Amino acid sequence: MPKANKVGKSRINAKSDKLNESSRTTDDVPNRESKTPQLSRGQKKKLAKRQQYEARMKMVNNSLLLQSHRSKKKSDCLLSGLSSALPSVPSPSPPPPPPKQTSIKTNLQKQKLSIEEKAQHKLVLEHPTFKSNPFEAIKLHLNNSLAEAVPASKKVKEVKVKRNGSRKRN
Repeated sequence: MPKANKVGKSRINAKSDKLNESSRTTDDVPNRESKTPQLSRGQKKKLAKRQQYEARMKMVNNSLLLQSHRSKKKSDCLLSGLSSALPSVPSPSPPPPPPKQTSIKTNLQKQKLSIEEKAQHKLVLEHPTFKSNPFEAIKLHLNNSLAEAVPASKKVKEVKVKRNGSRKRN
């Protein structure tokens, strides 16, 4: 004959749970897959530090954003008077074209260029004004070729005015 066992409270509760399970709906049963996985202590610390860092960065970004808004408002207030005077100011002259960029030349291109330069040099040496007075010919050539660039720079220098209203002497 088998040994008789006492039925304790835990067994009674287990039996009653089995009986109640059949009456439960699917909504009442907790889904183990839907639970978030339990984090280890180290993972929790990392997550907390990450959240603190993100909160600090959010505060910094907000303060920078506020600062930029304030500076924009100040600049708008300062420049509002200038916007009314803007139509009366004449538009500036178009900027000068950018200087030509020399490309890297191949050996053949360099040879052709040297031949052209030699021919030009030969013509200069044969010119009668160069034969009579070479320095005067070079001076005349530079005066003629640079005559357009020099007056523009001199005009700018002559027009400079000091802050107190007097003109600057050259």
